[in-house]
Amino acid sequence: MGRALIATDVPGCRDVVVHERNGLLVPRADARALAAAMIRLGENHVSIAVMGAAARADIEARFDEQRVIDNTLATYQLLYSDNARIAPETPSR
Repeated sequence: MGRALIATDVPGCRDVVVHERNGLLVPRADARALAAAMIRLGENHVSIAVMGAAARADIEARFDEQRVIDNTLATYQLLYSDNARIAPETPSR
């Protein structure tokens, strides 16, 4: 969407938001920090535009549809080959 992000500084969120690049990270359970981040972006339209453009570029680069498909297929292939190596032999009757 090309929007600057505000997220909690926890695993998962910090994988997407790079503080001061494509958005702002705030400490977990810190309402004051969240409010300050919202005010900061609300008052600075240049930061919103710059961070928003960076957010879009980051997501397009990291989560491009073909890249996600390729990564998913590679993961399945790895899991399949690992399971094939460790699968127990079928007992003969």
